[in-house]
Parts: sequence; structure tokens; C-alpha cells
Amino acid sequence: MAKAVVTGYKVQYAIRFDCIYVPSDYTFPYVGDNTTTEVSIHNFNNTSVKFRKKLADPDAISPFIVSALKPDAVDRTEFANLSEFDFPFPETGYFDGFLVIESQRHLDVYVTYLTVGGKKRMKIEGREGSWS
Repeated sequence: MAKAVVTGYKVQYAIRFDCIYVPSDYTFPYVGDNTTTEVSIHNFNNTSVKFRKKLADPDAISPFIVSALKPDAVDRTEFANLSEFDFPFPETGYFDGFLVIESQRHLDVYVTYLTVGGKKRMKIEGREGSWS
């Protein structure tokens, strides 16, 4: 039986991430905006918190990007900065998968979905455990 690997990342957030590239000359509904999903991470703790994030879809999983947030600092993942991930994005410009975040402590994680009818924001609850 394999033993669990303790990595120090005790909280995991898995967020459905859906985005499509929209040309700047397209006028409705996302004028000059390439974002359909935006994930914001806020460190409400009074100490820095190390976290890592990766993208996953049915065809590929990116390596983790490791970072840390100082108290009250914010990290944001949206279409405009997905190029920071080592991930084989389809030529269609469409990504339909998950953003997985693992952290040492609980963080505020919010996702905003932009739709034709406006936007919807939700707070994401983390689940505790140990991941390798």
C-alpha cells in the first residue's frame, strides 16, 4: 500500500475554469475582453501563505506554479495570464477544465463567471487533506 506524501499543502480548491479568446473587434458581449472566468485569491491570514496552482483538462495537466501571498495580498488568474502555465492550449483559444489551487492554510478564493447576462461571483470553499 502506498503511503500518502505530505507536502505542506493542506487545503485544496478545484475551480471550473472556462474561457475563450474573443477578438478585440468583436462587439458583443465581451468588448475587447478575453476573460470568461476569473479566479481571485486573497490571503486573509496575518502571515504569508505558500500556495501552488495548476490547470487540468481531459487531455493535459500543467506542472504546478508555486507562489506565496503576503497578508492581505491578492493573486488573480484569468485568460490574459494563462500563458504563465506550461500547458498545451488548443489552437481554438478555448479552455474548458479546472484550476486547482493547493495552499498551506485557508484562503479567500472567489470565482467570477462572465456571461451574456452579466457576471456571477461565488466564494469557493477549500477541502482539507494532504496531496502529493
